[in-house]
Amino acid sequence: MAATITGRRIAQVVAAVVVAVAAGWTPVPAQAHSAPAQPLPAVPAPLADDWYTQWKNTTADPDAPVKETRPKLTWRSDQDVLWRGSNRTPEVIFADGLRPQGEKTSEDQRQYNWVSQVDRSTPETVFSGASRDQSVAVDFGAWIYEVHAPWGIDQEASGTYTTMFGLYRGEQEITFPGGIKSRFIKDACPRDGGACQSNPHYDPSGADKPQDVAAVTIDWARLWPTQDAGALPWVSEEGIAWAVGTDTLNPFQGEDAFREGLKPRVGTAPWLGLFKEHVLNKPTPSVLEHGWEALAVGAAVPGFRAKSDAEELVSEAKAGGWVYQLLDTAHGFRTDLLNKPTKDPTPAEPVELGYVGGVRGGLLLTACHYPKGATVSDQCFKNPHPGTNASTNTHTHVVAPLDPVLAR
Repeated sequence: MAATITGRRIAQVVAAVVVAVAAGWTPVPAQAHSAPAQPLPAVPAPLADDWYTQWKNTTADPDAPVKETRPKLTWRSDQDVLWRGSNRTPEVIFADGLRPQGEKTSEDQRQYNWVSQVDRSTPETVFSGASRDQSVAVDFGAWIYEVHAPWGIDQEASGTYTTMFGLYRGEQEITFPGGIKSRFIKDACPRDGGACQSNPHYDPSGADKPQDVAAVTIDWARLWPTQDAGALPWVSEEGIAWAVGTDTLNPFQGEDAFREGLKPRVGTAPWLGLFKEHVLNKPTPSVLEHGWEALAVGAAVPGFRAKSDAEELVSEAKAGGWVYQLLDTAHGFRTDLLNKPTKDPTPAEPVELGYVGGVRGGLLLTACHYPKGATVSDQCFKNPHPGTNASTNTHTHVVAPLDPVLAR
């Protein structure tokens, strides 16, 4: 791709996108111009022994790459050309830069969650986005800005698109905390053709850290989720939880899971899903079209504090599935916090959990099968050997009552 675009080129891109959509074609990413990567921020401290030990005592697959759990904040390391569509005029953008909507929002109301940014940009956001693909930018405003800014959060590399059940897949978004200073914006071209305007303040040099790119001041300590898997929300407290399994996602079900563990079929880098939000509460278009199981391959085994949530999720599976009561010493990531607005504060009670590598068989207390569309089980089993191969710590566990007629 040429480093500078023209109004005629913008018009050609718009026309090409219209034709492509009509033909069912997916735009090919724009050609990149790579440059030596800038140094990345310091990696946080190694994984803490306390949560890691709890995970090892819970998981059915101790070889699962838990350190690669996504979403995982990944800074962009290339300096490829980016594109941003906006209705704001060059006079404004060249003077002020690409500033986030939440610039004038009080600090306590600002939205610092970069995962939620892909799903829903709010007026309180501290982020501005751009795309690697020029054809994406033409859908977002009357002016197309050519951006030469380093850094930014790479949403695809961070695993956000998968985590959000297919939302905005393919936009190749790069998210900039605090927006983008004017000096990183080269020029602007009208989407519908006409003369382009060069930015007199363009000077993209000297950005050794993400803060150097930001157009406004933000509290960088409030970015959420943070970078390392060990910094993701972990539930260390004991409490009853209910996990969900289906034949599509798990090789062993029912009584077999007591012996083999509730394992995911796919052993790739796991991701944490917002099943309650994007399947139960507000199903995404992709979920409605394909079903949630098709979009949950590679996800951590979902779990809930409320049995009714687990029953509702499994009832939406294409062939039904199983709900497992877990021993109260089974620990997992607290996925419901992935959509909170900032790093702090943290609500007291977990709602949804994710078990990377699944749950070992000894931590499954009961297993109940639910036919498709049903929220009442048709058969239940008790684990004859609960606690086998579980944590060596002594504990007291509580077993919720089984369906009296079906239990055996």
